[in-house]
Amino acid sequence: MFETEPSQVPAPPRATLLVERWRPRTLREVVGQPDAVQRLRRFAESWLATPRPPKVRAALIEGAPGTGKTSAARALAEEYGWGLIEMSASDARNREALQQVAGRASLTNTFTEDGRYLSTAQGGRNLILLDDVDCIPGRGGPAEESKVRTPRTPPSFREFVKGRYREVKALNEAWGLKEGEEPGPYASFSDVPTTAPRGNLGKRRPVLQDIADWQPEVKRSDRTDRGGLAAVAELVRETRQPLVLTATDPRALSRASVVFRTGVARVRFYPLRDDVLRSHLHRVSVAERMGVPGTSIDTIARHVRGDLRAALNDLELAGTLHALKEQHVLPPGLEADQVLGWRDIQANLFEAVARILGSPRFWRTGEVLDGLDASPDDLLPWIEENLPHHARTPVELAEAFDMLARAQRHLGRANRWRIWTLWSYATEMMTGGVALALHPQGPPPASSVPPTEFPRFLAGMGGSRGQRQARDALCAKIGRYDHLSRRKAREAMLPLLERTFRESPSDVSVEKAETHHRELVHLARELTLDARDLAYLLQVEEDHASVRNLLHEERPAAPSSGDEEAEASTSKRRTSRRGQRTLF
Repeated sequence: MFETEPSQVPAPPRATLLVERWRPRTLREVVGQPDAVQRLRRFAESWLATPRPPKVRAALIEGAPGTGKTSAARALAEEYGWGLIEMSASDARNREALQQVAGRASLTNTFTEDGRYLSTAQGGRNLILLDDVDCIPGRGGPAEESKVRTPRTPPSFREFVKGRYREVKALNEAWGLKEGEEPGPYASFSDVPTTAPRGNLGKRRPVLQDIADWQPEVKRSDRTDRGGLAAVAELVRETRQPLVLTATDPRALSRASVVFRTGVARVRFYPLRDDVLRSHLHRVSVAERMGVPGTSIDTIARHVRGDLRAALNDLELAGTLHALKEQHVLPPGLEADQVLGWRDIQANLFEAVARILGSPRFWRTGEVLDGLDASPDDLLPWIEENLPHHARTPVELAEAFDMLARAQRHLGRANRWRIWTLWSYATEMMTGGVALALHPQGPPPASSVPPTEFPRFLAGMGGSRGQRQARDALCAKIGRYDHLSRRKAREAMLPLLERTFRESPSDVSVEKAETHHRELVHLARELTLDARDLAYLLQVEEDHASVRNLLHEERPAAPSSGDEEAEASTSKRRTSRRGQRTLF
């Protein structure tokens, strides 16, 4: 099947794992990503073209795990002779850590780890690699988009003392609880209160010590990466050294800041094809003298579904099994195919919808949801969007939509009454019921199956998510200022602010235009508006000149003695009879 001889392939130096021994050291050794390698070369050449930083200072490598994103970034640094400063997901990547490590390196550091000086005029650079940046939560900085936090669930007092004393007998002895006294000893940990004990028991010294040790556990929150995503966005704008980011799902970055959409070079790594995996695995097997059969290599390439890291790990296991069989440690009939399993990779919604709507058969709930990371509520808009493209007659279209409407009715009942067993009925109606209604005469020809489209409703909601979050944050500020609910602020005050900021006076004198600008600046300070709030009101980007003019306007000088009385009267008018401040 393969013509490569063992003598023609030099074996790399030995290391602990096969993945590390065959990690690419140059971009030419990156397997199966020719377009991505070419984009990375262009990014590196843009830094070598001039001593000054190029217009696009960072590259975002996105793709599935195991496709070679981190290895390609390291190979880029080694091929161009650049130093490497790496921060992975195991490091603390909050704002302070990023500014101390990556931020300082991006602005001033021109030395390698061994002390060698790197001259930027001669092309010497430090490559800053931030791995898995989509795992950094977007909170604690100006680039944050989502205010939703997922704090760690604190332990109850009962769980705390159970973990400390292990046995209820030890707890009774430590707290001095004895039979015949009040309070008496606990029979089991289920009798211990979930919160701190009160009364006479809560005043005992050992109990007070346990409460004091438990309270920091409750108050502690995970701030490991707090403000990290905002610091990364600043680093993309201001870095003076090449910056490479890797991410599995870049959508979180795109929602967090506009700089991740327009200020980076996007490099896409795709899952490797089976033939590419087979060729590379055979080359590795020959070079390492593993003797793995070709059938086992074919099985590995088919099972890993484009994951090169997983393929090398499985090949190492297959090589170990083959060596043990040669030593007669294992029975001769045992093959690697019987040990290696399929990788648990979630199905693609595009492929799942095409398979469901293109096959006139009844789909069981387990078939649909097994491996598909989507609930029936998530699957329904995909079926609704692509159903009309598969219908050939109006009758088929009407019957298919009737089945979909029944499925939606069951979903509504499940959500309203919390009866989640109705999900199975809804899933089977929206998949098998719709498929049978679309193709009553049999399966359509393969050439006539239309491609799956992303739901326009979800696309519209996703595109407006940032606008809706900015609107809600602005209404919360208006509501706090005017003592209104968020809904009242959105209905009554937000349209007034939008007209005030967007409808600038035209055909007026320079003096009136300056007066109008000063009023806007004063209004922005009164409401404590930030760049995102002003960008929403003005319908521009956050870094627009009009936003900067309103934010960085110098504060007016202190009023003179003649103006103090007028200022006091103005302040008095802003206060209502109940002591509540108003906008005007």
